[in-house]
Amino acid sequence: AGGTLAALLAGDGLVAGAAAKAPPTDLVGWDWPLGTYGPDYYEQIGADPAARYRLSPLRRPARRPLLLVQGRLDRVVPLTMSEAYDTKFPRVHLWAVPGGHHTERARPWVLQRTLGWLGEIAHLEAS
Repeated sequence: AGGTLAALLAGDGLVAGAAAKAPPTDLVGWDWPLGTYGPDYYEQIGADPAARYRLSPLRRPARRPLLLVQGRLDRVVPLTMSEAYDTKFPRVHLWAVPGGHHTERARPWVLQRTLGWLGEIAHLEAS
């Protein structure tokens, strides 16, 4: 799943574990969409500061395991954002891999390893 959705599902305990093929974003401090879609981007999508705070995984609990898979050269979401999330929560695990934002497209082994991790989490939860 996309990073923010996977993080919200795992954070709220709605899944046994999740893997994010794109990094979750801190919607409070993430400037990329403003430069890409315009300075009124958050207003366009109806995300006032309170909603952005509420939907930012870094500012919520992390109840279930979450694997963040992020390319080291990601130019959309800074790796430091994922590193901060990984550092803050013991159930969050960062796997920095070669490449950029869509690294899994050129490296199928990334998805294979990610699915293996999810299988291990499912097995542990079932035990």
